[in-house]
Amino acid sequence: MALTKNDLQEIGKIIRNELDPVKTDLSGVKTDLSGVKTDLSGVKTDIADLKKSVKKIERNVEDVLGFLDQKDVELGKRITKVEKHLNLPQN
Repeated sequence: MALTKNDLQEIGKIIRNELDPVKTDLSGVKTDLSGVKTDLSGVKTDIADLKKSVKKIERNVEDVLGFLDQKDVELGKRITKVEKHLNLPQN
């Protein structure tokens, strides 16, 4: 049984009618995906800014720890001198 040109045209119409909602849905998905890409770009920028801030904080913490370490050593030396001067037992 061979299909006529008219049969093929009708089949084409049915397929187009079935595909139209799919095309509409796909268009909506593309729009949503575009929005997600935009949001993701903003998140990437925010993450980059946060990384810079964290590095700055890490440097500040290292500086503060270095300063405190230096002051601790200086204080230890002063305590040792005071203990010697007062003839106290030293640890």
